[in-house]
Amino acid sequence: KTSMKTVPLWTINLKTRSGQIGLLTSCLLLVLWAFLAFWAIQSREQTLTNRKEALGQTVSVVEEQTAQMLSLIRLTLRSVDQWITDHPDQSPNETASFVEWVNDLRAASGQRIDIRMVNRDAKLVYIPSRSDAAAADVSDREYFQVQNQPATRGFHIARSVHSRVTNKWGIPVSIPVTNTASHIKVVYGAIELDNLNRLQRPLLASQEDRK
Repeated sequence: KTSMKTVPLWTINLKTRSGQIGLLTSCLLLVLWAFLAFWAIQSREQTLTNRKEALGQTVSVVEEQTAQMLSLIRLTLRSVDQWITDHPDQSPNETASFVEWVNDLRAASGQRIDIRMVNRDAKLVYIPSRSDAAAADVSDREYFQVQNQPATRGFHIARSVHSRVTNKWGIPVSIPVTNTASHIKVVYGAIELDNLNRLQRPLLASQEDRK
């Protein structure tokens, strides 16, 4: 006869409990990893949202400052045009009071805007007058050409150009001179890109600190 070996009941229960504990541990680890993955995703999304909001605020500030600068240029150019109209017998760049006034306007803008003029021969007119330099020909410049056409004449923001005078990149903003009898045809304000970058650098640095 074959004898059957009796296995103690507590041994079976122990093995069953061990399997249950192992399964429970695996389930807990899965839940933990799922939670960590969910937390990581939520944290990343929140970080991206915060960065997007901060970037949006920075862009808004830059847009506001740029709009203020353009408004200042428009007002300044109109003022210069009015002076030329009110003083038809005077050469602006050779009139001490006008030169001093333009220098004050430059200083008021923090030297971010330079006021320049172009005569009817498309030659740059320096403020103040300069006898040590030949007048640059700007007949090929967009800010001058647009003022020759009725369809485009008026307040105009041109594409950035490399200045033949300062050797720097800038954005010219021009208007035509109202007084057609004046030898000055165009007045424009030059915004150097270096100054724009200097204006925006603190905002970009602030944005970087938030990362």
